[in-house]
Amino acid sequence: MEKEETISPIQQLPYEVLCKIFDFLDINSVKQCSRTCRRWQETIFSDYYIKRFKMSISLPLCRNEEMQTLKQSNRLYCNVNLRLCSSTAPCVNGAIFNGIYTIFCYPKLEQLVTLKVAIPTVQHNAKRMLTDAIKHMKHLRELHIDSSTGSLIESNQMDRIQILSQSIQSLVAQAILPTIVKAPKLTSLRVVIYTHQTVPVHNEKMFYSCRLPNLQDLELEKKSNGSFASRLNVNHVLTFFSNLKSLQTLRLKNERTCGYLFKAICEHCINLKELFVASLHIVETSTLRNLSNLANLRHLTFEHIECLEPVPFRAVQLPNLESLAIGSFPILPETLSAFRCATKITMLGKNMTPDLITAIATNMPNLKHIGLKHFSAATLQLLHLFVVAEVLTVEFSISLLVYSRGTVANIKEIHSLITETPKASDIEHLRSQFPKLKLLKVGTMFEKSFQN
Repeated sequence: MEKEETISPIQQLPYEVLCKIFDFLDINSVKQCSRTCRRWQETIFSDYYIKRFKMSISLPLCRNEEMQTLKQSNRLYCNVNLRLCSSTAPCVNGAIFNGIYTIFCYPKLEQLVTLKVAIPTVQHNAKRMLTDAIKHMKHLRELHIDSSTGSLIESNQMDRIQILSQSIQSLVAQAILPTIVKAPKLTSLRVVIYTHQTVPVHNEKMFYSCRLPNLQDLELEKKSNGSFASRLNVNHVLTFFSNLKSLQTLRLKNERTCGYLFKAICEHCINLKELFVASLHIVETSTLRNLSNLANLRHLTFEHIECLEPVPFRAVQLPNLESLAIGSFPILPETLSAFRCATKITMLGKNMTPDLITAIATNMPNLKHIGLKHFSAATLQLLHLFVVAEVLTVEFSISLLVYSRGTVANIKEIHSLITETPKASDIEHLRSQFPKLKLLKVGTMFEKSFQN
């Protein structure tokens, strides 16, 4: 009597269930699974499942065989990382052209959902090809263009690009300025300018002439001193922000924000929930009163405020504020009561004075979460003033917490953002210094709970 062939139960699982199981594995494990049997190989390399993976490729390819493989491949990737060489040699430009044409041909073009491109400033033809291809990527949701690769002295003038898309929702432009943006579904925009770059006034004018009515998240970062907005384009800048009615998050990083721009933001972007200002320069302290227009604001950050006199927040009313982050600039201490409803404070300055820390603890009685960006023995010695605080977050080694004075009665959780393995002696010290400590998290790899 012949033996009946037995079928493994896992082989009887539906196709969709197999895909779900593979989703729990890392990329190397999925590769191993593809070599297990024919059915698993067909499942993993099917168009339905392969879309989960990301194709990363650098052009030009080193060997002709690789280009032939790329041309012959029928796999449709939804996520592509593309990096271009900065060489301008004719043979290199030709190879880059062929590679881009192969990657962005139909039907591959229409399958793209996320696209990240590192494109040197000298690759002008590649930028033109990219600009034209983006218009035909019907399902593209996220686009990241980085033009900071290659030599930093290739050009001091910031390059530009046009973005025309009916589907893009998120755009990141590093070292390249999107001077024309026609993307009705765009909700997130981040633009980064580097130290060596200058933005031509005309290009800046074109950028601020863009209309982005559905934008919810905007970040403008200039990695050098100076303002992102030229004084020659004041009217365009003000008009740009006056049309951002849907904006919920605004981050103005490492740049100088003038009082007139800050006032315009507070008057028109009234739906803001998060506002980050790296450096605010004001002449009249009454400018800060405009903050009260942002009734929905939840998170507020001022790294630095430049003013002729100590900064007063006396007339500010932010009823829904949850967290405040401030640097070490002169503040009228008693006016911090304007933020009394906040439950989290982050001290960003290196030299927070004892008077300022005392004023924060006195005028903001509801603080349950304390954040420290820089180590300061003076600050640690005053932690006991925050009598209802339960969470402490630091951006330095927990071994430095030995400098806090006495016991801090109510702290139950300590989080360090520095990746390290704490010493047993440091942990014991923390337990004696913070008697109610229940949780210690260090970086992303260490977490320890305690029973009191």
